[in-house]
Amino acid sequence: MTICAHDNGATPLTRRQIRERKRATLAKIADAVASDEAEKSAAPDTTDQTATLPVLTRRELRLAQPKKRTVLAPRLAIAASLGALTIAAPLTGFIGSQEGATAQALPNIEPTTSHIVPAVSGFAEAVVSNEAEGTAAVPSSLQEDPVAATRATTLSASRTLDRTIGACETPIEGASGLRSALQKKVERSVVMPMTAGSYRNTSPYGTRVHPIFGTVSKHEGTDMAAPVGTPIHAVADGTVIHAGNGIQGRSSMLVIIEHEINGQKVQTWYVHMFRNGVYVSEGQKVKAGDVIGGVGNYGNSTGPHLHFEVHTGPNMQTVDPLPWLKQVGAVNPGAC
Repeated sequence: MTICAHDNGATPLTRRQIRERKRATLAKIADAVASDEAEKSAAPDTTDQTATLPVLTRRELRLAQPKKRTVLAPRLAIAASLGALTIAAPLTGFIGSQEGATAQALPNIEPTTSHIVPAVSGFAEAVVSNEAEGTAAVPSSLQEDPVAATRATTLSASRTLDRTIGACETPIEGASGLRSALQKKVERSVVMPMTAGSYRNTSPYGTRVHPIFGTVSKHEGTDMAAPVGTPIHAVADGTVIHAGNGIQGRSSMLVIIEHEINGQKVQTWYVHMFRNGVYVSEGQKVKAGDVIGGVGNYGNSTGPHLHFEVHTGPNMQTVDPLPWLKQVGAVNPGAC
């Protein structure tokens, strides 16, 4: 920093003062050069004369410098050209100015129907044919349907479920409606007289010592012990031919239902209900699984139970109920 000495001490010079000092110095130099040139001009001299250039300020120097050319306009022109090529090239089908270039059209694609297979073709038949093995059938006609196997598995499982519930239960239907559309209702011809787990077998069919009289006699049915009021189900479709007091040596109350199973006439007998535990009347039509009464302890009985008999054959003779139920494929009626 340039300073100037005064009586009151050193004080920094301003920019203006610095410029004036420079100009004064340059002026003195110029005067000295001019005087020197004047002296030289007085005497003859054969040397080249050089013109003295004027002293320029900083501002004059900046103004004297050539201005830089801007490059914005050329760049915009290049960008516009590239944009035009980007849009025009796909539309015209070629790029450049090559003679004879033409737009190339896409090849025609013809739709084919040789591999289209109806998804439901043969579906229900395939499921029915393989249900016995417990596997979902996927025939060759459905191999190209990616969801055919899943639908077959779902349908087969739902039919298996139908075989395990009673006719008195509401079947579970799928939300998509596929099951209701393709599945046929599985009719149950025979069900167990009581729900599994609600009873226990206490006295089988055959010869025994009577628990009350102490005599040896034939037990014409099987006893299923259960709490009072436990539901008793009709084992098959039929007609109630008796509902009241016991007959043919049976204790009260007694319900007899006549059925036709596998083309044969069959009667099922239900014994020991209380009077208010008989829910059907003579002449009434019932369906397999209908609740016809509640377990009681009426008549010659040592505890609440159902005495169940099956009569069949030309003479309507009794048979062992449990093997007969198994033979005809009786299923669990479900909780109703």
